[in-house]
Amino acid sequence: MIKRIIPKIGQGCCVEQIAYMNCEKYRILYDCGSDNRNLLKGYIDTLDAKVQTTLVISHLHKDHINEVQYLIEHFKKKKEKIKRLFLPAYHPDMIVIFAASILAASTNETLKNDMDLIKFIYNLYSFEKNKDFEEIYFVLSSNSAESNDQSTGRIISEIKNHYKERLVYDEEFQGITDFPNDINWVVKFWVDPNIYSLLPQECSEQLKNITLSDFANEEKQNEIKKIYDNLIKTNDFNLTSMIMASYLTTNGGPLILGPFPFLFCRLHDFLSSGFVCTGDYPFKKKEIGKDIHKHYLEEQTLIFEMMLPHHGSGNNYCKFIPFDFIKKAYAQNGKDNKHKHPNRQVIEFLEELGIEFVNVQNP
Repeated sequence: MIKRIIPKIGQGCCVEQIAYMNCEKYRILYDCGSDNRNLLKGYIDTLDAKVQTTLVISHLHKDHINEVQYLIEHFKKKKEKIKRLFLPAYHPDMIVIFAASILAASTNETLKNDMDLIKFIYNLYSFEKNKDFEEIYFVLSSNSAESNDQSTGRIISEIKNHYKERLVYDEEFQGITDFPNDINWVVKFWVDPNIYSLLPQECSEQLKNITLSDFANEEKQNEIKKIYDNLIKTNDFNLTSMIMASYLTTNGGPLILGPFPFLFCRLHDFLSSGFVCTGDYPFKKKEIGKDIHKHYLEEQTLIFEMMLPHHGSGNNYCKFIPFDFIKKAYAQNGKDNKHKHPNRQVIEFLEELGIEFVNVQNP
């Protein structure tokens, strides 16, 4: 049995899924961030740290990750660890861009916490000895790995050298449970190959000169903000890169309709297990949408619910949905949030498709 919890955390993203299998519980947390940090901390405080937990981070925007450290501390207090962590396999230049985006949005009130978050990101991606997770994996786009483009090939080669045995591909099923069984709970990722596009040389040179210590230097902070502002004005960075679908499988593959006794026993769990979390990914380019649809072709009949892309921001983010059987779409938005999410046009778009929209607002 699969249970989903979408907490009232305000503007942000944190989705919990629990599977009950063989009398044991298993948890997936997708992202862990919110503009209303107190609401999210209150939710984290309720989590049972004894449940084996897999954390998935879709991308490194602040409202998706700013309470990951609080989550880690919650587990430590209970003398537990998060079992697995999955993140996109970014080129080191992109880590600097993410860190700069956090600094650029920082205020005097948030600066200390933001600096801690930047340090945390750097340490994760630079392989500092990490005792917070039992296993860490970085997810690479399988499409990019097969690319014949020379510049993309160079970036992929650098990424492979950097991550080595920690690398997994988004076409592979990743098991959440640890026992062999005819029923498994798995996740399958999709990573946008555009995140491996070659940056202009002048951008790359500027980013390589920025170190972690520069972020802690007040004079350097202003320089970093200027560099970041100039970069985003002249470049269309795709930072919102990873989608995750989770579902029950038979021996590592999606449900295959077999003998009737098996079908009667387990059909309900299979057909209600599929859930897709989209992070901030904008469904606005049809060709990429077709790639996503093809990537999840075998799982299409299992995926019935989803988190709405980019919190329901603007009709540009939801021109189509590359999943055929979605019946319900969720968003986590604070009332009267500064981003004006969800957009009325997005809600009307969902209504036209017959998809129920649920906005999980904070009180």
